[in-house]
Formats: sequence, structure tokens, C-alpha cells
Amino acid sequence: MPRADAPIDRLIFPLKPGAPEYGTWTQARQLCADYSRNGTLSSQLVVRGQAITLADPSGGRFTAAGDFDRLIPVSGKSSGVLARVDQYGDAIVPAGDMAALASEVALLLTQAKQGPERRGLLRLQALALAGQAEPDAVLRFTGD
Repeated sequence: MPRADAPIDRLIFPLKPGAPEYGTWTQARQLCADYSRNGTLSSQLVVRGQAITLADPSGGRFTAAGDFDRLIPVSGKSSGVLARVDQYGDAIVPAGDMAALASEVALLLTQAKQGPERRGLLRLQALALAGQAEPDAVLRFTGD
């Protein structure tokens, strides 16, 4: 095994769009860890069987939120509504938990990167706030 800071000649396959072809072994291991850890997670607000469309906090309209996978707590290592969400499975959050979810998302917004991750959290917060006013609402998380 080469030293962690030793340069590598070339990565065999691109790990994610825009990833460098050259770097150190430490960087390559981190890219692999990031790539394998992050599934694709999305959420959708459903009221009486119908997906709800909302005004997007960033402009336009939306029906689902995503791009916040990096900030979802690891199940079993934390508490709260988001700790029940599995990046690779499905989860349902009932209307009674949406106020708590909106509060958790507000905390995550302080850690979010600008761009898609922050926009995804703003959408998730909007879904939770809209859902808490609907007793029949559920927020459906779908992992990949």
C-alpha cells in the first residue's frame, strides 16, 4: 500500500462527476467513501393519496425534495425524526411529527452547502411546514 499522501497516476474510473483524475490515495479513499455512503433520497408530501405541489422557496414550484443525503443522521446513532429515515429504504413521517421535522431541518440548514443541498433542505422544510397543517398528511421518504 502506498503512503497516504503519495500521488496516484490515474483513477481507474470516475468516482463522481467533476472528480479529479489525479490526486493522492487519501483523496481517492475519501471520494470512494463519499460515493458509496450517499444514496439517493427524496421526499414527497402526500395528503389523502395525492402528492402536493408547493411554491419552491428558491422560485418556481415543486413536488419533491432531495439533495440533502449528506446531512441525514445515521440511523441508531442519533435521535429525532430524521434518524428514522434510511437513505436506502422507505420511511413515512406522519403529520404529528412534521413540526419536529421542520425544526430539525432548520438546524441542518446551518450545516448545508450552498446550492442543491441547501435548496433541497429548504424544500423539505416547506413540505414539513405545509404537512403539519394537514392532519391526513404524510411525508414519504424514498431511498435508493
